[in-house]
This record gives sequence, structure tokens and C-alpha cells, in this order.
Amino acid sequence: MKAVFNVGITKPGGGIEFASKETEIDFVPVAGMQVEDSVWKDSVKVVSVCYGIESKNLFITLENHGAENLEDQESLLSMYRDHGWKTP
Repeated sequence: MKAVFNVGITKPGGGIEFASKETEIDFVPVAGMQVEDSVWKDSVKVVSVCYGIESKNLFITLENHGAENLEDQESLLSMYRDHGWKTP
């Protein structure tokens, strides 16, 4: 089934941008589970999982990735794009 993974890229003082990646999976992740992707050095924790009845997709929210400032946030978003994630 299709899964959409979402991660927030936050910066101090507020502001968040999201990166998402769609993939096919044959299991249902659960909150607390760790997932791996080439964009990260270490695995990242699943925060929540929602099933879209109409879309028949899983929407998986991952723990946020913190940026130090706006420039760092833009750099992180670029890194996510380089690894096949969609960003604004």
C-alpha cells in the first residue's frame, strides 16, 4: 500500500516546513517504531500513523528535524530534496 512519510523541519523562534516522501510498503508502521532513509545518519522515530479511508494511503508523521536558523532550514530542505523527498 502507498505510504506518505512526513517530517517537519523546524527553526528556532517558530516556523516549520515539511518534507514528504511516498513509497510502497507491505506493513503498517506503529508509533515509536524507527525508520531509516538515506537522508539521515540514524533512524528516525514514527510519531503517528493515520490511514486515509478514501485515499487508501497511510500517512506517517516522523519526529521533527530541528534547524538552527533559516539558512540551516533551507540547507536541510535542499538535502531532503537531494534524497527524493518533496519540499516546498
